[in-house]
Amino acid sequence: MKKQFAILVAFIIIMTNVVGCLEPKEAVAARVDPKTLSELGWTQAGDVQKDSLEMEWSVKLTINLAKLSYKDAELESRINQETQISDITSTLMTVRLALPVSLDFLAKKLIDRAFGLMETQLMSTVQGTGVSNFHRIGDTTFQNLHGETVKALVYDGTLEYEGGSIAVKGALAIWSSDGSIVATAGLVPYEDITYTTEIGGEQVTKTLVQIDGDSEFDELIILMQNVA
Repeated sequence: MKKQFAILVAFIIIMTNVVGCLEPKEAVAARVDPKTLSELGWTQAGDVQKDSLEMEWSVKLTINLAKLSYKDAELESRINQETQISDITSTLMTVRLALPVSLDFLAKKLIDRAFGLMETQLMSTVQGTGVSNFHRIGDTTFQNLHGETVKALVYDGTLEYEGGSIAVKGALAIWSSDGSIVATAGLVPYEDITYTTEIGGEQVTKTLVQIDGDSEFDELIILMQNVA
């Protein structure tokens, strides 16, 4: 079956190349609905980043992609006001991969490849922020804007900072959309931010910022639902 699929892909690529349709397509960023962003207190973080990658499948495919990041501005503001800790808030990244051949069956086959690629990138990015023991713990589902049921992989880990640590929870979801693949990945703090110090020979823990972890994670999934 794999051999037959590889031959079919190669045939399609050869035919589209003959008619000049195999050039990499421009990738347009996958964006969260602005109204949903505003209602939840999130904002866009930075500009769209463009990149490309190559995937081997009988022949080499060049795929353009566009990345866009979002953050929970309200939570970030509360944390900055109450602590000296920086770079802790809920975040979401969207990635659109523009396929050079707009075929649904090809997109579905590439989703498995994309899951592996994005999971590796998510792990690398999260570890770079100081999160440890980040691992998959299960999955959940949601309906995207096309009414399709999408599976999201769920992760958790621990972020350490001076004077304490905090549990974090993440999610990764990927689906095909109009000749492209859309990937969304996010990370949220999942418990209160506390600070532990020694007073009179005893360890004393103080809550600096209260965080409703379930609510933050629910917001993350809602944002993923509203990506187009």
